[in-house]
Amino acid sequence: MIEISEIEVIESDLDDAELFLTEYLTEKVPDGNFSQGGAIRDLAIKAFAYIYAYLRGEADRIALLQSVMRITEELQETSETVTVGDETYDVAQAVDEVMSNWFVTRRGGTYSYVTGLLHFSERTTVRIMKDTKFWKTAALAFYIDSEDDPYVVAESSMLPRFDSKGTLIDYVVGVPLRSALTDTSYDVNAGKFYKVDAPGGLPYFSYAENTEKASGGESIESSADMLDRATTAISVRNLINNRSCDATLMELFPDITSTLTIGMAEPEMIRDRKTEIARHIRLHTGGCYDTYLEMPTIQVEESGPVAGFYPRPDNIVSVFRDPELTYDTATFVALGVKAGHILFIRDGIAGVPRGFQIVLVTDHELYISEAAAFPEASDELLLNEVYYSIGWFYPDFNQLDFDPGPGTLYERTAAPSANPLYAHISAGTSRHISRQGVFVLSGRPVLDIISVEITDPDSADAAIIDPSSGTIRFTNRVNAPPIAASLVGTSQYQLECINHPKAQSGQAVYCLRVGYLTNPSKFDGKNLKVTYQSLRDFNGPANWVERVDVRVSAANHLAKSRHPIWISMTIPYRHKATAGSFLDEADAAETVSSFINDFDANDTLDMSDIMTELRNTYDVLDAVFPFDIYYTLYSADGQILTYRTTDIVSIFSMVSNGVALINSADIVVPAEMQEAGITVISTDDDLSYYYLLMGISDRTVNYRTKVSLITFAMQG
Repeated sequence: MIEISEIEVIESDLDDAELFLTEYLTEKVPDGNFSQGGAIRDLAIKAFAYIYAYLRGEADRIALLQSVMRITEELQETSETVTVGDETYDVAQAVDEVMSNWFVTRRGGTYSYVTGLLHFSERTTVRIMKDTKFWKTAALAFYIDSEDDPYVVAESSMLPRFDSKGTLIDYVVGVPLRSALTDTSYDVNAGKFYKVDAPGGLPYFSYAENTEKASGGESIESSADMLDRATTAISVRNLINNRSCDATLMELFPDITSTLTIGMAEPEMIRDRKTEIARHIRLHTGGCYDTYLEMPTIQVEESGPVAGFYPRPDNIVSVFRDPELTYDTATFVALGVKAGHILFIRDGIAGVPRGFQIVLVTDHELYISEAAAFPEASDELLLNEVYYSIGWFYPDFNQLDFDPGPGTLYERTAAPSANPLYAHISAGTSRHISRQGVFVLSGRPVLDIISVEITDPDSADAAIIDPSSGTIRFTNRVNAPPIAASLVGTSQYQLECINHPKAQSGQAVYCLRVGYLTNPSKFDGKNLKVTYQSLRDFNGPANWVERVDVRVSAANHLAKSRHPIWISMTIPYRHKATAGSFLDEADAAETVSSFINDFDANDTLDMSDIMTELRNTYDVLDAVFPFDIYYTLYSADGQILTYRTTDIVSIFSMVSNGVALINSADIVVPAEMQEAGITVISTDDDLSYYYLLMGISDRTVNYRTKVSLITFAMQG
């Protein structure tokens, strides 16, 4: 309801009202005397002029606040007010009420998140109460982002920090922090915390810092943004097309900032492609939706033993083992098992006898097609006795001899190894993965690998142990199995997504390999800690779109993150001769980083955009010289593709746009391309073919950077 005090009647309103009433009454009562100074004019018309002016003001405001078009046209972008004539109206409540008719509600803002690095003088178990305040400034506080109270930091999770001479400095551990309130001001830069208020104190605590900028903080949604988002509000509230997915998901999950849904007949859709008939036939069966989400990011830390048993995040039962055969007698590779052979399960699981096509062979595991997986995991049954054979001729599929000696054995029962070292490895069909030298990540999008390290190295590996942390740090990401390292800082790791059509989703199976090419089991059993960047609260919308009561009945709906492209550059510049100060390079790096991360994905970023942004922001600059931009695509299969440009930033290498793919020799070409005679990606057509197989286009990538990737070089 509009309060009387909200309608202000000024002198000009009264004059207009008096003139209107005089003209109206003169027309209706021609014989009346309504002239100035007359009794009717002074006593009646002027009195009613107040009422008429008030009612007209109220009617104008009601008309304004009930019209989305008028509010949108008049709304001030930086406030919640509309000015009409001499009147200024607060429209926030009106926008909320009008938008509620289309089931659109105002977003309440989001918290900012950051990983706090805590420093301790001694290694010990620490309990941090939830009401502990981490003050970044005197006004901005952060709290532990956990439901646990207290949040327990185990002694074993604290890592030593050494100086260049090997002297112990302190112990450090990362903890998740969340801002006290929702606001953009909490997206603070890297640096030390002002102070920490911990009830009861923290034993041996020195100080806290954040090494990366906090992210995710958003203020309460403005009316202008709310009206802009409402363009998709008039749509059916189900997950049937791009518009309805956008409206539904962004309303239910405020952390989502944008969506893109692709389906059948779009080039990026590869999950519905079936290759079991023949690789060269691109048969799309339909029934799949992929929705790419933009959300705030979070730093995730996972750890576990190398070569441990890890469940596939997609729960597909596609692995077969026979440890008694492969560990005690001969490996699958040594026996001659090849991709394309048929694993014929004769007994032991539901739905058999039945044949399953082998798509990947390792020494101790067979992988079958995920499109026709095993109906159940035998290693989860009370009785695990799988009787099988391997062959290539119908109907028996029993041509492979399991006996490497002079005898013959064409059918056998999978069984555990008699060797105590391998007795824990299960036999039969499984949804778990265990590979030499490999750690399997849990189901999340992987936007960036921040650190990979073995926290309990052997003293025999002293040559590659980082003296500053006492761990083996794997700093070089490669596209092939790692080569043995001999010096600190040269250790390699490989990230592989073995089900790349589901890459960057909660069902992606990411295998991180640290075992050497010539010694795959080098680090087996060692504790590997992996820290990476992912999307915050991604599982909420990801699980929701897969619910049977929500998804389209005939659809397989999967939420994903866009494939990240990380940009780096060194920018040469010169100061003005009259400049009274120097360029703050740290601040300039923040400016460039924010500019790139906020850049409209529908526009084309190029070098001139960055140069212009710097010149417009910093008056001390006389010139920003041309420079090379380097950027790396994290592809769907886990490989990295590195580009250089002197013009536009694009994943399509073309002579005309200055883009060059500079690590083509390091890219492992997919089997389908090799079958077509392509062994190296050397042409634009080769690159486009690769993108087609990976489901990658300009629509499904997102350009990102961080301050550490932006550097400056002063000239002159």
